[in-house]
Amino acid sequence: MRCNQSRPSTASKPSTSTSAASAATASAALPQTTLVDGSGAALSTRRIWSEPSARTEVASKNPELVFDFELDEGPVPYRYEGDEDMYTPDAITARKKLKHNPRIIAAMDEFWDCYAKDASGRISWDEYRNVYLKMCKALNTAQNGFDREESERLAKIDFDRDTKGYETLNRAMIRNSLFELADLWTRTIEVDDYVGFLV
Repeated sequence: MRCNQSRPSTASKPSTSTSAASAATASAALPQTTLVDGSGAALSTRRIWSEPSARTEVASKNPELVFDFELDEGPVPYRYEGDEDMYTPDAITARKKLKHNPRIIAAMDEFWDCYAKDASGRISWDEYRNVYLKMCKALNTAQNGFDREESERLAKIDFDRDTKGYETLNRAMIRNSLFELADLWTRTIEVDDYVGFLV
């Protein structure tokens, strides 16, 4: 699950998003840099922005209603940034280990409890889609832009990938999906940040 945050083949911290049509068009001509892991494999491409953008009106008027990354968002919207420090071999290993942290698992399970489940205790496409769109709205501020049509398209792609060929999702599948979301949208490799994002 990414909620308009791009996902290269290896999960990564903020990277280029081509989800919002306007953002994709606006960024198409910007120079790019490719992030690589320790073996030289490409992890993601990020755009280097030169034009500053204003903070969202919501963030400036009601800071308690926004995520931390919105409060100090610089000239580049958070979802378009890339952090090369997140791609070192040590950082990649640390991020993978977080998936098994008991506090993060508990936070993901708390989120799991909020989903409406079918008779077999699994999550249907309709429920996945509804929650996915709500998360996209929450994460994509006025500055970043929420594109419903693009979010619906990405929801279907992510659902198909997250279900691994099944028609519904179980707890383990949702944990994987939620961990990916937290990993993409947090700024550090700190347990508290992942937990704080999820709950």
